[in-house]
Amino acid sequence: MDNSSIWVELNNFVTAGLCRGEDCETAIRRFCETRLSAVEPESMIAFLTLADDVIRELLYVREFAARKLFFRRLRVPPLIFPFWDRLTMSPTVRRVFRNMVENHVLCLNEAQTALRKLDTMRRLARAAGIPDQGLDFQYDTFTILALLRTYLFADPSDEPALIEELQARREAYRQAWKPRYAVKFTFAPPRRHLVRFAWIRRLLLREQRGYRLLDSIITLRLLSLVYPLLGRWRQRLVPKFARKQAMGIDALFK
Repeated sequence: MDNSSIWVELNNFVTAGLCRGEDCETAIRRFCETRLSAVEPESMIAFLTLADDVIRELLYVREFAARKLFFRRLRVPPLIFPFWDRLTMSPTVRRVFRNMVENHVLCLNEAQTALRKLDTMRRLARAAGIPDQGLDFQYDTFTILALLRTYLFADPSDEPALIEELQARREAYRQAWKPRYAVKFTFAPPRRHLVRFAWIRRLLLREQRGYRLLDSIITLRLLSLVYPLLGRWRQRLVPKFARKQAMGIDALFK
């Protein structure tokens, strides 16, 4: 494909191979033979295995992503604070993850392990002749993701230093990369919590596909009537990009 990324070509090549009945590793070896003859297939397989690990361990918070949670008619997406074009964080997101993820230590360890694997990918690519375009950008982006995850589960005494480091990383990231992900975060705590999040979760979220009686009464009917009446409070609660991207969060309440 003219003017395409080598990784787009690899993805299409392997997908076509899988459709013909090849296994993934065979398709990768054949791609190296036909498109990257200077690269040892085993090095490419090792590189792609690391890449898969990094996505699973750092882009996703695996314990949260593995949970099947439903709100109204849709499953809650496994990605909450990384979006298509931005990385976000807020005290509300932090409350969600601290409440819904049990093994905080494992989540933090996975993030640091993923960064080490990404650094290994960079060294492997340069040693094996694998195209390394974008790896430095990915490393800087995922470093911010790792810091955001640390903020999710950090001890309150560590927060000031973490926030300072995040702000410095964001500024360096903005200067180094164009185009890039937008990095949007706020660390100001809400003025007050009217209700506990755990209570809201039990009320609004379910772990089964079928509807509960509670859903039929509250989440399906009552929320459809109340949500349009929330006005400016609704706009403060939901960021503009979340209302506009994809189908928009407002569609959840129709």
